[in-house]
Amino acid sequence: MQKFLIIVKFSSAQDFCLFYEQSSSGQVFLPSSNELEEHSKVILKILVPLVDESFHIDGIVVSSQVDMQNNTGMTIDIKEGLKSVLSVINLKLSAYDQYQDILDLSVVEPDEMMTIPEKISGLEMAIDEDDIQILENNHPIEKTTSLFKEDSFALTDDLNEDLINLKMENESDDSLVKVDLAHLPDFVLQDDDDDDDGNEPQQKAGAGETVDENFSSEPEPETFLEFDLLPDDESFSEGFTMNSDTGETALTPSDNQGLGGVLFEDLKKMVEQGEFEFELEKEPDLGVKKIPEKKELTPEERQMAEPVGQFFMNLTKAMLRSGYYAPGHPGADSAKAGLYDEFIGVLGDQREIMITNHNSRDGIDLMLTGILDEPISIRVLVGPGVAELFVPKLSEYCERKRLLNFALKRDIQPDHFYQFIDIMSDPKVDDHKDKEAGKFLTNAFIEHGITDISTVFVDDMVELESDLPWRVEMAIHRLAKDLKVMPMFKGVSNDAIKQMKLQTVQDIIRPLKHPTYLNDFLVNCYIIAKYVKSMPSEDIEEIVVEAFLIDLLLPTSRFTFKELDYLKQLKTEHPDNILIDRRLSAIKRILKLISRRVVVEKESGAQTFLEHLYRNKILSFDELPADVKYMVNTMKMADDIRDNFTTYSSAIANVNDPEQALVYLKCFRRTVPVLIGSGCWEILSRITQTVKNVSARQPVNSDKVHSGLKIIKSNEIEDFSESILFKSLDVSERPLGFIFKDVTYKIIDAYEHADSNQRKTIDKVINCLGSFGVDITSKMLSDSNDREVRKLSYEKMISKGNQARKWAIKALKDTSRPWFIHRNAMMILAKVSDKEEDFDCVRNFLEHSNPKIREEALHAAVSLKPYDGESLVLKLINDEDPKVRWLAIRTLQKFSPISESAMNVLLNLIALPMPKNKEAAENQINKTVHIISAINAMTHIPVSRKVETEIIEVLKSIAGGKQSLWNKVKRAVGSDHDTPLLKSAIPLLGKIGGSPSKSFLKKTIRSHPELSEIIKKALHQIES
Repeated sequence: MQKFLIIVKFSSAQDFCLFYEQSSSGQVFLPSSNELEEHSKVILKILVPLVDESFHIDGIVVSSQVDMQNNTGMTIDIKEGLKSVLSVINLKLSAYDQYQDILDLSVVEPDEMMTIPEKISGLEMAIDEDDIQILENNHPIEKTTSLFKEDSFALTDDLNEDLINLKMENESDDSLVKVDLAHLPDFVLQDDDDDDDGNEPQQKAGAGETVDENFSSEPEPETFLEFDLLPDDESFSEGFTMNSDTGETALTPSDNQGLGGVLFEDLKKMVEQGEFEFELEKEPDLGVKKIPEKKELTPEERQMAEPVGQFFMNLTKAMLRSGYYAPGHPGADSAKAGLYDEFIGVLGDQREIMITNHNSRDGIDLMLTGILDEPISIRVLVGPGVAELFVPKLSEYCERKRLLNFALKRDIQPDHFYQFIDIMSDPKVDDHKDKEAGKFLTNAFIEHGITDISTVFVDDMVELESDLPWRVEMAIHRLAKDLKVMPMFKGVSNDAIKQMKLQTVQDIIRPLKHPTYLNDFLVNCYIIAKYVKSMPSEDIEEIVVEAFLIDLLLPTSRFTFKELDYLKQLKTEHPDNILIDRRLSAIKRILKLISRRVVVEKESGAQTFLEHLYRNKILSFDELPADVKYMVNTMKMADDIRDNFTTYSSAIANVNDPEQALVYLKCFRRTVPVLIGSGCWEILSRITQTVKNVSARQPVNSDKVHSGLKIIKSNEIEDFSESILFKSLDVSERPLGFIFKDVTYKIIDAYEHADSNQRKTIDKVINCLGSFGVDITSKMLSDSNDREVRKLSYEKMISKGNQARKWAIKALKDTSRPWFIHRNAMMILAKVSDKEEDFDCVRNFLEHSNPKIREEALHAAVSLKPYDGESLVLKLINDEDPKVRWLAIRTLQKFSPISESAMNVLLNLIALPMPKNKEAAENQINKTVHIISAINAMTHIPVSRKVETEIIEVLKSIAGGKQSLWNKVKRAVGSDHDTPLLKSAIPLLGKIGGSPSKSFLKKTIRSHPELSEIIKKALHQIES
């Protein structure tokens, strides 16, 4: 059931007292020229003189009637509604002597005041109350409301002449250019109520009138499934509206209203609507570059186009020569022989070819359209020499016939083709006055039933209202001509004519290619109706939109919206100019027609397009599809939160009903994606902080709220309380998890593109999300391609301490996670944990197939130091990956002091026999060097005497005889490896050695003088 807000404003205390006394009966009579139907639900907003605040009373219309003074109006039953607010009214009135005296009121104590019902408290309406006065001396005053109306005024010829030079777009630039105001006439509309832009005139209503507005109802979200366009001349009222049948809600403040907040009851209805995915708004792929004409040809293009140029030269010769003979004369037949076959041969797969006699800055030229993507000059095709002979002849011929262009279509029959040449060659036309040449020739085509050739003569030109690119001008001229003559053809059915019209439009707009040209054509085609009496402009526009390729409609509409905005701005500067009104009306009709196609054909990007139409008051809320209604309501709620967040914050902070708390949580969930998209991170930070504060206490922290966190999606309901995420979060984190659960990657994307200041604000939001915020940060660390973002994410994770520890353990236990998540988890766990037991979730990764995972598991072993860490590391010394082997050897020193058994394992590895395989031998030597270096780095070396002995034995074998280790190495690897071994071992002998090492080093210095410095240093260390 609809509710209507009726604002009742009194001009004096005496007038209000009459109303007050009347209300004691439980019913009041409101004079009004706009009565509501019986049983309509209303809310009376009472504005009392002297009293600062207003009062709201629920009521219901019981009758619409004529009162005793023959004033029309309606009777409202307010018995029930008055009960809840009467004590409040009396309290406020008792503060003023005037009301005490007139109404005999006693002063009411504050504790006697009743509580205002929840749905009325905080009511704010987006209405400029200074413009509305109600019940002055109890007499109604009529108020005129302006609706959207199509402008029915016709421009005079003089006015058209004044406006012919209005520039709308620069051909060489996609940006709108400034209108030359010298061409805008002073023209004042006589009907002040008409407003093509849909804005109500700024006219104050007289006192004594009740104003009703569609206010609220009870929506059923499943019911709005259809898309129904209203007739183009229907308008929609403004204000906060809810359809009584479908329950669909929309907030549409008019231009003279300020946002005052969405009513809670309507907020409640909106958040119960089924959710839809918002389409991502993408920049259109324009497909082709905007090129006025082809200047250069590739060899392939020249091969395709040159035969067409030759054909037109032959056609020109035939038309010139045929004029010398009577039809049927052998000379005429000879001139035309073979031309039809040549035409079919050069046309290829194209629908038609067209030649245009074009006057440009460079002089007269002949432009060929239909073979290549862009028009091309005949001069480019035939070369300058031939062009000097051919172009003047054909151009002079066109001037004589007053011909601007002609198009030959693929489906032309041979007899029509040759009849066309005969008609165009007939010298009779040359005897007519210039202005009648086109008419004479057109009539000849009609008499012969030639529908498959399109011609435009000078007298067919349409008077345009702005400068347009030449190809757009020609398209408009041609369409006007073709539509004008089609009904004149005899023996053609209506269905055939309709199909011809559609095909004609498709042929005409095909060469325009680029959305800027197509837009120029679209927004100016309404002019054609002035020249085509058989078709109204709406029918012309409808067939034009139907002819468009669907994938070009939305890219073209981008430019149409730019022009709409431009004209609206121009309208504010020149409010009385009828040309602007007419162009605005045409653009709105075009956009509305486009909306039908994109919805029916489910074109990608339709959501945003239709939302733009609604925002520009071209479509009403009821005309939108369900997903766009959802989008509009979501944006309205987001706007309201931005403008009135303090109200929302206060409301949820003081809420005491779980059902009300759920409304606000669902509202925030709906609007968060929009707020992220518009970069409102300060508001998002305030939302998260507010919800975090209330989530720790009742009623938000209650089973009823948690179980009520449900999401309506199409025909199913997603129960958040049953999800894995819900169960993984702390109780106080669940409301924020519900709000932000589906926007993780939107947050990450925003963070990647934010500056340092905005990142600080986003960090505040993420921090408020608790462990769910840790999940988001972990995804930033794993998924971001930005090195700086990954670095910051890692630092943030480390700063989370125990929260990060919990996340890492959970991630490692989930074996389905990608390997890089596990790697990040181990890296973070090693930094934030010192608990040996946490290594249990790392242990299995020591044998992972990915060496990067095994490396990180080694780091975790060093950090967490499990009881068997030493043995785990020793196993990895033989890992197949060299980097893992090296890391395992270097890691051993972190377990210092290592056990004697571990040292014996290392010494056994050093003493292994040398493999004969070259690669295996190199690996063995490298491993030996690394082990010796690792032992040297240990602060405590167990069984040091044994270590000394084993090292000396290895080094002696290098300096030994034919069977020495070195000779085996040399044979195996073919290179000098004794130096690296000596360099790693000599410092170790200096650190742990005794007399055996001293004796060995003295011998070595003679065989390796290049190592004398490090040997002397080791000897000094032994002796000291």
